[in-house]
Amino acid sequence: MSNFYRKYGLWVARHPTLVLSVSVGMIVLLCLGLVCFKVETRPEKLWVGPGSKAAEEKSFFDRKLAPFYRIEQLILATIPDPLDGKSPSILTEENIKLLFEIQKKIDGIRGNYSGSMIALTDICMKPTWQDCATQSVIQYFKMDPSYDADDRVEHVNYCFQHYTSAESCMSSFKAPVDPSTVLGGFSGSNYTEASAFVVTYPVNNAVDKEGNETQKAVAWEKAFVRLAKDELLPMIQYKKLTFSFSSESSIEEELKRESTADVITILISYLVMFAYISLTLGDTPRLTSFYISSKVLLGLSGVVLVMLSVLGSVGFFGAVGVKSTLIIMEVIPFLVLAVGVDKMCILVHAVKRQPLDLPLEGRISNALAEVGPSITLASLSEVFVFAVGSFVPMPACRVFSMFAALAVLLDFLLLQITAFVSLIVFDFLRAEGRRVDCFPCIKAASTYAESEKGSGGRKPGLLARYMKGYFNNVSEYLRIGPPLYFVVKNYNYSSESIDTNKVFSISQCNSNSLLNEIARASLTPESSYIAKPAASWLDDFLIWLSPEAFGCCRKFTNGSYCPPDDQPPCCSANDATCGLSEVCKDCTTCFHHSDLRNDRPSTTQFKEKLPWFLEALPSADCSKGGHGAYTSSVELQGYENGIIKASSFRTYHTPLNKQMEIFPYSVFYMFFEQYLDTWKTALINLAIAIG
Repeated sequence: MSNFYRKYGLWVARHPTLVLSVSVGMIVLLCLGLVCFKVETRPEKLWVGPGSKAAEEKSFFDRKLAPFYRIEQLILATIPDPLDGKSPSILTEENIKLLFEIQKKIDGIRGNYSGSMIALTDICMKPTWQDCATQSVIQYFKMDPSYDADDRVEHVNYCFQHYTSAESCMSSFKAPVDPSTVLGGFSGSNYTEASAFVVTYPVNNAVDKEGNETQKAVAWEKAFVRLAKDELLPMIQYKKLTFSFSSESSIEEELKRESTADVITILISYLVMFAYISLTLGDTPRLTSFYISSKVLLGLSGVVLVMLSVLGSVGFFGAVGVKSTLIIMEVIPFLVLAVGVDKMCILVHAVKRQPLDLPLEGRISNALAEVGPSITLASLSEVFVFAVGSFVPMPACRVFSMFAALAVLLDFLLLQITAFVSLIVFDFLRAEGRRVDCFPCIKAASTYAESEKGSGGRKPGLLARYMKGYFNNVSEYLRIGPPLYFVVKNYNYSSESIDTNKVFSISQCNSNSLLNEIARASLTPESSYIAKPAASWLDDFLIWLSPEAFGCCRKFTNGSYCPPDDQPPCCSANDATCGLSEVCKDCTTCFHHSDLRNDRPSTTQFKEKLPWFLEALPSADCSKGGHGAYTSSVELQGYENGIIKASSFRTYHTPLNKQMEIFPYSVFYMFFEQYLDTWKTALINLAIAIG
């Protein structure tokens, strides 16, 4: 290898212009791929690859049921007493009034999307098509500040105990509001001790992250964040409460912010490294000769070459369709610079150690023969180490390793032992020709002695701060975790099938049915991490069908669906004579006991009445209506054949701060999947490295 570098160094010294032009030209050609440069900021795309089990299950859930809604959240909390450290209850008349004031401002938000002003009502999840499914304590007042309640605190305390049964406690969207989803900082079921309000705005999501619906939501979320920072924060702090907030796009926006926030840091580091290399490469400065012996232009050129190697790597992968990540832009420039600068210093000092009585070609040749093999081995080892990282399945790690490996390889092959060697030739010719560094067209007078032979001569950070406070408050105050879905694929509902007994939890079911097992697991939340029994569309559907549920499954004399007496057309919104309407006086229950077999519907009855159930609105006369609660829990496409391809049963995790195919699904699962096979990946990489 030394002989090769000896001959190669001689050839480069004789053709520096050709070598520099070809090597830089190839890098510039690779840089053309920067026109295709894209940064992946979606967290789910950074953590798991498209072929992972978690990603496949998320895709199945999104396609067959519905994408998990976007979450906008506010957390208001009382300040702990400095003496005993306990936080007082947040349930006061003044604080409830504050929630109404906040809601009024939230309702007034308008986000600009392509000239259209987007309000919360345009994008929020509406189970009953009218009111947003906002999760807040003021839902116990129907979101109405003029709601007739003599004592608001007494009313919410009553609702904490009767939220599923009392009509006065039902939300504006006709569903019960679980206190554990709107309160925080309490123990057990002691809701009156709650020290935090948790306000959640579910917003419709879409599978297409670049579509109009998603972009409308993002536009509103930007206005939401501005309002929270500029108006809500001082308003809430004035009431002696702490405040944190988050939007669905907050993390992604933070990742995007970091991509530009670190530009100044990168530039400063490159300037510092440039100053370091300029001083290191030059001879001992002397007042009479520093403008000749300095290596400022050579150092600057070396730093530019390092930057070109990074850009070349990014350009190549951009051209082949691989998206970059923010860590690549933040880390790889430093990494390649640190590696590249060392090798530049080694090359320059190797040339300076050669006897000056040798021609420059001989000095370059000898220097490369001396240090070329070690530089090659070191560079190839670095490339290999990063290349091994490309076997890691996590996309962020794999892509980083690929970009880093190519950047180091380009820095070595096309720049360090080619372009930079050519630049060394030009710089030494400049110095020997007594031309001024950085201004080679100027030739200095011979006024200094020759060197001895052989001598070695918070506005940008505001977003990050509010997200940090939000995550701290989530860990401290929330008493219930993210929603958890158990997805059942290919459920056979025919009367001959045993699938129903294996799934539901009411009479005649298997003792070890899916829903019974979930309910049992919820009894030991410290080990199962399941907070509650699952809400079951199947159980509620069978109850809704039952002849004993008089106000639920009903039909007109012509066989069409008849709603409960307290819903249109049986009753208008302001009608005080509900139940006496002539319109619905002849409605009858769908089935008598004699129509059912063991109180179970036949296949045909199940098929006919399931769409009725999913369109039925819940009300006081029949709380089991499935619309809203289960609208996206059942995929009806192709169900007429007796098979429901996908359905879900929803429960909640506990707080996580510290043949029929079934899988549990929650939106955060994909961010932890890579930890399942970390040991396997480590062993594979070690085996490759050792081998």
